[in-house]
Amino acid sequence: MKKQLQYSLTLIFLIVFSSNTVLGQDRKLRKAENRYNQYDFVDASKIYEKVVASGYVSEEILQKLGNTYYFNAKYKNAKEKYESLMELNDELEPIYYLRYAQSLRAIGENKEAEEWFDRYAKIVNISEEDFWTSIDYNELIKENSGRYKIKNLSINTTGIDYGGGIHQGNLVYATTGDSIKKSKSKTDSWSGLGYMSLKGVNIKGADSTSFDNLGSGYKVKGDLNSKLHVSSACFTKDGKTMYFTQNILLPEKDIRQASYVLKIYRATLSKKGKWENVKELAINSNSYSNAHPALSPNEDKLYFVSDRSGGEGETDIYVVNIDKSGNLGEVKNLGNEINTPARETFPFVSQENELYFSSDGHLGLGGLDVFYVKMYDDNTYGHLLNVGSPVNSKFDDFAYTVREHTNKGFFSSNRKTDEAKGYDDIYTFVEIKQIKDVLSTTICGQVIDIQTKEPIHNASVSLLNRDNEVQNTVKTDSLGNYCMEAERFRQYLIRATEETYDADEYMLETKEEKHEVNFELRRNKVPLEPGQDLAKVLNIPIIYFDFDKSDIRPDAAIELEKVVAVLQEYPFLKIDIRSHTDSRGRDAYNMALSERRAQSTLNYMVKRGVERERLTAKGYGETRLVNDCANGVPCSKEQHQLNRRSEFIVIE
Repeated sequence: MKKQLQYSLTLIFLIVFSSNTVLGQDRKLRKAENRYNQYDFVDASKIYEKVVASGYVSEEILQKLGNTYYFNAKYKNAKEKYESLMELNDELEPIYYLRYAQSLRAIGENKEAEEWFDRYAKIVNISEEDFWTSIDYNELIKENSGRYKIKNLSINTTGIDYGGGIHQGNLVYATTGDSIKKSKSKTDSWSGLGYMSLKGVNIKGADSTSFDNLGSGYKVKGDLNSKLHVSSACFTKDGKTMYFTQNILLPEKDIRQASYVLKIYRATLSKKGKWENVKELAINSNSYSNAHPALSPNEDKLYFVSDRSGGEGETDIYVVNIDKSGNLGEVKNLGNEINTPARETFPFVSQENELYFSSDGHLGLGGLDVFYVKMYDDNTYGHLLNVGSPVNSKFDDFAYTVREHTNKGFFSSNRKTDEAKGYDDIYTFVEIKQIKDVLSTTICGQVIDIQTKEPIHNASVSLLNRDNEVQNTVKTDSLGNYCMEAERFRQYLIRATEETYDADEYMLETKEEKHEVNFELRRNKVPLEPGQDLAKVLNIPIIYFDFDKSDIRPDAAIELEKVVAVLQEYPFLKIDIRSHTDSRGRDAYNMALSERRAQSTLNYMVKRGVERERLTAKGYGETRLVNDCANGVPCSKEQHQLNRRSEFIVIE
């Protein structure tokens, strides 16, 4: 009757800009400073240019002059001023390196843009593990490009047109109209155009691939009158409530010192189709701006943009809860996974709880780019992805809106193309292919038994980071297969384990989209039966001997200690020691040599405390070769050495 022996071996293995000190007593400089703070970029840029032309060049002037051009999408001018700023001081706030990089990219100087973006990334402590160079990221943007068909809308004017809230089959957008106002009191000094108001146009049933004949639309009616801007409307699903942005002028004794603030308001729709009961939201303040509201799918959250203190950058995206009575809760910043030291603006949340927003802080194609990120119920985010071209361009692209339960929507851009009509235009889009998570990689493979080549079911495959912390673990299926998602452009240690096998691991750099990592595991816990080779089962290397010698080599002694340990662990285990030679030399001599080697192995074990009666030993000479290296067959030294071995066969 066969006895089965169990053993185990343990493996050892848009809104605000920073203010700086006003330089000197020069009257022109004070005037420029005052207008800069009022967002009066049209006049301020001219005055700053004159100041510079007069020889008053300073870090502050170049900063603000560069910002004036940057925020009005005059990237060539911005690049020149930021360049002068870099020459004056090469240790600036990191944001200026970013703006300089974005300006360079917008005018096509891509190589320089990459260098300055990389400098920015290092200064703000983006670690090497979490950071891809701009070259890498540009290739990733290409992977999500070409997914849209876009068209300039017929409703665009020669002025500013942007946004796109959907209300009862109508597109509601902000517009200045065609005419440039002659009256100074009715002209926005920021743009030199008239002030924006809300307008609507019926798109219900229209062909969203063209929208060629939408007509002139209508002015949104109600108590929305303002001497300044009204824009960025969003609506509840029942169509009865609207949130929108309005520009106000704070009262000051000296009107020249007055400043503008953006605030969010809420209005309700009357039975006559007019918006009334307009109320300012409690989140507003005269000390900072709030703008561009967007509702969550359940309408229990309001997302918006603000330049309030304590944020990540110039403008950040925030969220606030809305209770059933319409009261607002605590304002929360979306955090540095979304917000950067630069501008984040124009949020929109789809029915699938996907956040779209524009940013010039995340690397893009130039200016403001539209980004996508999936938001989860546990307040975590998926990967932040650039939606690619043609929605994004080297200009400012923003106000992305998806029509409910469709792949169609609108976005706005100040791009300069043959079909562009004004300063900012509204475009319609059809998304013909879903966005691809280019920042994820898939790792798949199989785990098998190294000896039998059979799949190992229910083995664990774990993903570990550089600190040896487990990031993810999956189990193999009945065929030994596994798949897992991981972060692309990271370095991981992948480890396969099963309690009856020795573990195996593999270091992987995940630059590719897909990886195949297979494992062959060796058992370390099996039932032993007569006839089994202990060396194979225990993963012990062959006990080698030098040519024409039977002495135990130092490397062989180390391996024999493993056999001794097993025999000490299992005192009833008996083995047969079998020694072999290669084919070189006379057959009779080799037989005698192998016998000496077998006895030498046995004697070593006995000296180490193994009972003599538990061991048998026999030499087989060259009668059991493991390869074709027989008499007269030319073989290498390495091939011959494979035959000079000892085996340990379980006999009971």
